[in-house]
Amino acid sequence: MKILVTGANGFVGGAIVQEFLDNDFDQTEIFCVGGLRSKIPKFPNYFAVDITKEENLAELLKISKIDTFIHSAGLAHQFADTPPEKFWEINAKGTENAVSLAARLNTRHFILISSVSVYGSKKQKENQRGGITENEICEPEGVYAQSKLEAERIAERICRENKIALTVLRLATVIGEGDGGNVLRLIRMIDKRRFVWIGKGKNQKSLIYKADAARACRIIACKKKGNEREVFNLSAAPVTVKEIVELIAENLERNIPKIFISSGLLLKSLQFSSRILNSRKIEKLSETIYKWVSNEAFSADKIKREYGFETQTSIAEALKREVGWYRSL
Repeated sequence: MKILVTGANGFVGGAIVQEFLDNDFDQTEIFCVGGLRSKIPKFPNYFAVDITKEENLAELLKISKIDTFIHSAGLAHQFADTPPEKFWEINAKGTENAVSLAARLNTRHFILISSVSVYGSKKQKENQRGGITENEICEPEGVYAQSKLEAERIAERICRENKIALTVLRLATVIGEGDGGNVLRLIRMIDKRRFVWIGKGKNQKSLIYKADAARACRIIACKKKGNEREVFNLSAAPVTVKEIVELIAENLERNIPKIFISSGLLLKSLQFSSRILNSRKIEKLSETIYKWVSNEAFSADKIKREYGFETQTSIAEALKREVGWYRSL
């Protein structure tokens, strides 16, 4: 089996490559596409290619008859101000180039790494029992989520035109060693004793350990049959924010405050200040707090039914590993 992985140097992409390396590598030929330097030592099939630039893809045309093309390259949430066009360039245009390349390489199956953010926060307000399923209409908010949904639409169109099987994996927040996202920020806040409770932490969050997300890719790549389009959520069972904070604090050996700030009052205060002062910083802080206190629970029952996939690493263990990695920095 021949596998091509874009974003091979990334947090998720690197885990996907490692998953294939650790499982039946003798029967699998892997081609990695990433930045200027490979993080995978002594690996021969590495291509330093910017997937957003069509003129740079010629080198990849030397490969032919790819069984599964896994597109994990993309621009995730950025804490600094990132121009909106950057998300469209990398997530949408980059996906268009990747799927077009897959067609030219006679690819049988295209796996797109997407995000549960495509559903939008309106769905979370409904607090659906069991979590949001793949049947929900997508109403993305913000340029990141909108660009990810556009990437899905582009992949569907090009795969349909070229009779390529398509699997879209909508990942919940991915955690583990090497994380650079919100969970790492939370770990730092607790470690530096800057954490303050906003709300009581009863709301739920869906997370997934990076190796579990990678294992799902390998299982689907090996078992996929037919040319139909499939969409799956990838998540472990939801946990409460309170559980997440307490697990991190326990592994850091830190105490956390017992008092909390009312999220409702704080949000109203910030919204009022934002209108009066017309401050983008206050607006962004409000968005962050809203995300913190909202429910983000997603059902992964569908992939369990159709592929028998279940996560193997508990969120408690995943957080323990991430904290251990953080402390080793």
